[in-house]
Amino acid sequence: MKRIRIWISAILCCMMLGSGFSAYALDITARGGFVLNSNTGQEVYGYAADTLMVPASMTKVMAAYVIYEALSQGRITKDTMIPVGDALAAYSRDPGYSNVTLRAGESYRVDELLSALFVVSANAAVMAMGDYLYGSEPGFVSRMNQIVNGWQIDAYFEDCTGVSSQNRVTPRAMATIANRLVSDYPDCLGYSSMTSLNFRGQNYYPTNKMLPGKPYAYSGIVGLKTGTTSAAGACFTGVAERDGTRMISVVMGAPYSDARFIDSIAMLDYAFSRPESKPQAAPALMADGSVFYVNDLPIAGFIRDGTYFIRVEDLRSYGFDVNYDAQTNTLEVMNRKETPLPDDVAVTAADAAFTPSKAVNILLKQNAEDYGIFTLTAYDIAGKAAMDIKELSYLGWVLTKEKTAVAVTR
Repeated sequence: MKRIRIWISAILCCMMLGSGFSAYALDITARGGFVLNSNTGQEVYGYAADTLMVPASMTKVMAAYVIYEALSQGRITKDTMIPVGDALAAYSRDPGYSNVTLRAGESYRVDELLSALFVVSANAAVMAMGDYLYGSEPGFVSRMNQIVNGWQIDAYFEDCTGVSSQNRVTPRAMATIANRLVSDYPDCLGYSSMTSLNFRGQNYYPTNKMLPGKPYAYSGIVGLKTGTTSAAGACFTGVAERDGTRMISVVMGAPYSDARFIDSIAMLDYAFSRPESKPQAAPALMADGSVFYVNDLPIAGFIRDGTYFIRVEDLRSYGFDVNYDAQTNTLEVMNRKETPLPDDVAVTAADAAFTPSKAVNILLKQNAEDYGIFTLTAYDIAGKAAMDIKELSYLGWVLTKEKTAVAVTR
């Protein structure tokens, strides 16, 4: 009955939209919900979007980001063998927690453990990789918190599994974390879309019921992660792709297991029904004279819909080291904190074609020892890699000024 009520509500709201009403009374049962358009970075729907809540095992999305970060840096590979000791082996057999069975004294490939993380939400598998990378769970969790702090989102983690009720994330922040993971490391979708897993002879099945063949199968769904504890309720972060548009949905605090999928379907149907979710031609560039300053120099950039972008290679002229690693297809950026150019440096805007691209990774590092963070998206301006200038705030200089100057179109 509840599901019927939700769909009737959705149909009525669509009729309202078609009649010129702007409101959409989405009926969800969860404590909070959020939908992010991954293509544009814009909020599509939010309910209690900025309220801190317990994420349960959705915590593992952030843990997965740290693991993939280590993979991208070459610190581990998917064939790296991760040892398991007595304590984790015993924990993996505890029926009170989500796990695959691990044996003391044996080692497991990272590839195996990533499968267990996404399909089974295996706690011990995540902890084993965290211990290997950082020596302990606290060290692993510290890196998780360091990254989200750099992103300036409302999230805090006490553990890497989601067992702790002290973990706190807003629905909006959870969508950002998921979007970072699938944008920076799309390989994870190969795991999160699996409908079954044979882990060393034992079959396991995902709790994501929106995958193909499952009770709430949803067209375009490719993952990502469920979570359930008494403190969190039923949670689900989903990734769905249709006609080139990717949506990230987050449900937190649903009253029962299936409610998270019912709510997700309602939110995603709404998101995909909106006109802005349809493929559109890139809007024309504009130069409105608004200029960002960094290292006391006006940045020559490209403005679209009020967002300021800069070609990464141009950062060399503003006191940044920019190096390309062909092996990982990564542009690495570090700030030398110098003032290399005169204050009257020209400010330009281009009329070149501007289309999103994931052809290159952009890694921001404060120094050679810093692991750094990847930008949310790489863009293509006239064949050159570009980024949203605000992402440079990770490097510590922040935006020192925002002035008005004459922009020259070339």
